[in-house]
Amino acid sequence: MNQKTETEPHVQGLLSLLNEVWVKDRFKALAKEHLTAERMLFLAIECVRNNPALGECDHLSVLGAFITAQSLGLEPNTPLGHAYLIPYKGWTKDDQGNWKQKQAECSFQIGYRGFAQLFHRTGKVVTFCARAIRENDTFHHEEGTNMVVRYSKALQSRGKVIGSFCHINKLNGGQDFELLTLEDIEQVRSTSETYKSLVKSVEQAEKKNNKTELDKAKAKLADTPWVKWEDIMCAKPAIKRLAKVSDLDTQVSIAAEIDSLSDVGQADFKAVVDAKDEHEVFDAFSAQQQRAALPQPSDKPIPTLDLGGKPEAQPVTSKSNGNSQKQPLAQPDGPPPGHPASFNYGGF
Repeated sequence: MNQKTETEPHVQGLLSLLNEVWVKDRFKALAKEHLTAERMLFLAIECVRNNPALGECDHLSVLGAFITAQSLGLEPNTPLGHAYLIPYKGWTKDDQGNWKQKQAECSFQIGYRGFAQLFHRTGKVVTFCARAIRENDTFHHEEGTNMVVRYSKALQSRGKVIGSFCHINKLNGGQDFELLTLEDIEQVRSTSETYKSLVKSVEQAEKKNNKTELDKAKAKLADTPWVKWEDIMCAKPAIKRLAKVSDLDTQVSIAAEIDSLSDVGQADFKAVVDAKDEHEVFDAFSAQQQRAALPQPSDKPIPTLDLGGKPEAQPVTSKSNGNSQKQPLAQPDGPPPGHPASFNYGGF
């Protein structure tokens, strides 16, 4: 990061916030043996310096993401691949009905290695394995008292993804296992607004027979995690499903909840900036998860992104009057540099 960027007001403001006494006190209250307050402050400052886009986010959302990372004991945005802070932007209407870009918010996502760390830290897990299964891979499992799970990756022409799994052997001799079908994975992927929007952009460009737009749309789609890092993204839902049902540790299941909330843009990281300890952090996200589980309106519009990054309206039929209305939905930008997919998680 050059000196000019560091002195830009939005970056300098965030760096100043991180150096305030009350913020340092938060880090001290959440300190872990392997992630001290000093280490967390250093990582936070380096994270902002290396990704100035975080300075454009609501500063409290960035701080909340750092607090979440320390509560889980995961180092953010490092080659360890534990967790990542990701800026997202959206669109909204002003009082005159005109579209304007919302202030960016910071999101927090846990990497494959981060989940592996959380599982092993319970002290109850001997081995941890999560993989995407492709057509030509070798996969076999048998349920029962003596569960059998065998997996071997095809060395050539692995074919398309047909499922994924997560399997752990526990210290007490037990095993936990989760298997996802392709339908399960597609259901999870359908919650990614960015992926859906870019798929829609490709379809629209194809209908227009506009090669320039089509090439741009395909390039953007190819750079999304669900395309560029398909195996990792397909394995993560299996990890999170096992984390939520396993009897290992509350922190493991909470981590899965936080990551799932982030995936669908429903995690409010500003809500944890006043947390005095990790229990208050986890309680805040548990409450968010309960609210997210409540029934939601079923007739919300499907958003798309045009190639300039602004959402295009899609016709949505109102159930009340049957009229079609164009109502764009606030939509995050594509993944920025530093996204979890930009690191090698290993084993895939």
